[in-house]
Parts: sequence; structure tokens; C-alpha cells
Amino acid sequence: MDTIAVVVADEQWLAQLTECCNASWHAAKQHDGALFSQPPPIDECPICMLPLKMNRLERAYYPCCGKEICIGCVYALGHNRRKCVFCRTPMNTSNRELIKQFESRVEAGDALATFCLGCLYDGGRRGLRRDRDKAVKLWLRAAVLGNAGASSMIGYACCYGSGVEVDHEKALGCWKLAAIRGDAGSRYILGTNEVCLRNYDRALNHFVISAVAGHDESLTAIQMFYMLGYAPKDVFEKALRAHHKAKKETESDQRETATALVWGGAAPVDTPALPRLRMLRLHTYTAGNDSSTETTEKAEAEIEGV
Repeated sequence: MDTIAVVVADEQWLAQLTECCNASWHAAKQHDGALFSQPPPIDECPICMLPLKMNRLERAYYPCCGKEICIGCVYALGHNRRKCVFCRTPMNTSNRELIKQFESRVEAGDALATFCLGCLYDGGRRGLRRDRDKAVKLWLRAAVLGNAGASSMIGYACCYGSGVEVDHEKALGCWKLAAIRGDAGSRYILGTNEVCLRNYDRALNHFVISAVAGHDESLTAIQMFYMLGYAPKDVFEKALRAHHKAKKETESDQRETATALVWGGAAPVDTPALPRLRMLRLHTYTAGNDSSTETTEKAEAEIEGV
């Protein structure tokens, strides 16, 4: 895979990430065992010991101890806002001190802290000026250190040309790396790409793996495949049961209470992957039929706004 053209990324991190993507790309190309193997287990909240929810907005990272805590425990134990809910370290009172803590964790090689700091720069939060180039640079470092979320975000950057040159092949390489590392949203995107290529068996395999991990859009995709005759009934039923089990394992009363207090209901989607479902519906609509421009435009008109 060619070098990813990032504006301000260090060449050292860039070369290492390219090597990682090369490894995943060739492993997937030569043998699907790596790409379609069982993903690593979901991390647990160190307090309640329940698996963390897939949505990153329903967890909080504490740079003082390097722990990621579920939103339920944050609000259940957060009566004293002056201390960390896990290590009880006094909390920083200013954004500047908090960013310094993040930077210390980054220098120590903490992949999750590096990814989170990149997200803060990307969103312009905690008093930081929004800096997409700085965010991409940090995501590159986090991806090299093994963070699945950072690998996924680099894929989005390559796909949409946000801070990098547009290159869909490189985006797919990053998403494959993220999927191997356990990012269900990236695997869902790989599934939609296989739909575009009309590789429906491979697409279904991707959707099943991510649905079993609790990814809602992937389960919807399997349901659509079943309705269109591309997925057997038993595959849909097994995926449905496994998805339900995965979701139940992440649920607790205090998590649901905290989510309702923060957002007044379900938490918003934390990645740009959701609009990909529209692409999936478009291609399943035209699959097996006339795929001319006229048919495609008709399909787009019928599913517009979905």
C-alpha cells in the first residue's frame, strides 16, 4: 500500500501505520482467516465489570489512571466530582491541566489516551482550537499503537479527504485493520463495500460478525438480506439471538438511568457510519435488477431521507 499522504504526520508513524495496513491487507487478500476471525473481546468497565457499550459516547476516559469507565458508574459514583471515580485522584479544575494529563499519557505510549486527545482536537473541545491535522497525527500514532477506533477514523479521513488526500483503497485498508482489531462499525462499512461489489456472501459474513458483537446497523442489514433472499432464515435467527445477548450483557439499570439523564433517551451515534446504511439499501434495491443510471436514480429517490 502506498504512503498515506497526511499533511502534518511524522514519517515514522506514517511508515509504521502503512506497514500495519499492509499486513492486514495481505492477510485478508491471501487468506480470509485473519479478516473473518473472531474479533477480540470487548473491554470491560473496571468498576462494574460489565462489557463497555459500543458507543464511545457512553463511556468516559480518565487520563489520571488511564481507565475507561462506563457512563453508569460515572454517574453512580460521581457524587464527589472532585475525584476520579476509579483511582480517587483529585480532578483537574482547568482544561489546561487536563490536556497536560492527556499529553503525559500520550508521551507514555497510551494508545487510548492518544486517540481521545485526537478526538478532542478534532472536535475543538476542552478549550482546544479545532485542528484536524493535529487530530489525524494523533490518530496515526494511536493506530500504530493498536487502537481500533483510531484505525477507523484514519479510514474515514482517507475516504472523505479530511486532513488527508482522498484514497478509498487506503481507507479500506485502515478499516480492515480496525475490523481485525474489533471495531464493529468498520466491519459494517466493509460489508457495505462488499455489497457494492455484489459479493453478498462476504458481506453477510461481515454483518454477522459485527451483529454478534451488538452492532445494530449490521443486524438491520442481515434482516434486509433475509427479506431479499440473500440470507438463510437460520443465519438471521442466530444473529438476532446473539445480538440480543450482546446488548443485554452491556445493559444495567444505572447505565440506562445515566443515559436518560444525559441525553433524555438513547445516546446519539458517535461515528459517521450510519449514513452507510443508505448506500446498502440502494445496492440491495438494484441487486439482481437493471443497474442502469435510470434505475439507480429511481432507487435513490425512493429511499431518500431514510
